Amino acid sequence: MRKGIVILLLVGLLVSLCACAKEDTVPSALEFRDISWNSSPEEVFEKLGLDMETLDWGAVKTDPVSDYFRVEVSDWDVFGETAVTAYFRFNNYVPETSDYFGLSAVQIFYPEDCDKEAILAKVRDQYGPEAREYTLYSIVDGKPEEHRYIQEEGSSCWFSQRLVGDALSDQGKQAYRGALGSISDEGFEACLAAPAARIEWTADYYGQFADMEHIIPEEGHVARLSISGGSLALVLQEFENAQ
Repeated sequence: MRKGIVILLLVGLLVSLCACAKEDTVPSALEFRDISWNSSPEEVFEKLGLDMETLDWGAVKTDPVSDYFRVEVSDWDVFGETAVTAYFRFNNYVPETSDYFGLSAVQIFYPEDCDKEAILAKVRDQYGPEAREYTLYSIVDGKPEEHRYIQEEGSSCWFSQRLVGDALSDQGKQAYRGALGSISDEGFEACLAAPAARIEWTADYYGQFADMEHIIPEEGHVARLSISGGSLALVLQEFENAQ
């Protein structure tokens, strides 16, 4: 049952946003503070110099496709401004066979009155210019379907030069292809060509979850920076490290 759900997740997660022309200045893997995606909590917080015993650890949750937990850091200076909260998300995509949780995303929330241009400048200094226009592929009935993405005001996106296929050995690719089931060669190549990591900046973020009420004041908004390597953590755990 879980295997079938994982396959659905892969199709959803590996909707690929591929650059019309890659920016040479964009880092290969879009890592946060040079911490590799899929790193353990111990590795992450040691590199950040944060005492694990002082952090707010969330309980392990089960979603339709994986087990995960979030670690919360409050009032943290990052990218030149003080964030209300930063969440580190760790996923275990193969809970039946492993107790390993690897870093899959970092979400940073800034107060509405933060200096948004200063934050963006810091992000650009580290990750290069954001994407302006991309060709978007979604996998429909095993085949890639092309759409068009154009940057909108108030938001920015970065996409890693490292692709999903770059993280997989030949054996890992075979395992990945088998999990995707009936998919065309063209569709599989589109999945392999999906960026392994991405960054999203939203200047006016409303929030979507009840457990974020302490972050977003009533009738107020925040700025949100999401740095995600979830696709990479998934394929490494499910198809590469498990080989």
